[in-house]
Amino acid sequence: MQENSRPVKPRRLGLIGKEVLRKRFAALRCQLESFTYRLSLGVWEVGIPWVQETAFAWCPEAESRRLITGVNWSPGIINPFRQLGRFGQSLDSVLTSLRADEHEPIVLLLHGACPLVEYTDRGKSAVVIRGRTAAHDNEMEEVA
Repeated sequence: MQENSRPVKPRRLGLIGKEVLRKRFAALRCQLESFTYRLSLGVWEVGIPWVQETAFAWCPEAESRRLITGVNWSPGIINPFRQLGRFGQSLDSVLTSLRADEHEPIVLLLHGACPLVEYTDRGKSAVVIRGRTAAHDNEMEEVA
């Protein structure tokens, strides 16, 4: 089958999109001047496409950080990004090192889509993040 078919382009997995997220962040009363959206697309070395969308904004009315995570359009009940591949850190520790710890009034969304998701537990509460991609297939967009 693989010999007779073309690889799936990462965009075909679907996107939430910048404008949808901008509206949601506005509904949370975030400062839209600080809104940032980033889209990363790529293909794992074995030919599996992936999409990652990240959105961020400062929310002065918030009492603490709001972290919104999801995998394949399913929201995470708890943060599923507790170990980030070869980096060996969690999303929380990366944010803390960037001075965006849980006491900061920010909203951060991280969503990943991939046809093959590896979970570390039966409850699907933590995902395995791979560290290497096929460099020639990676595409990255930053939309401010």
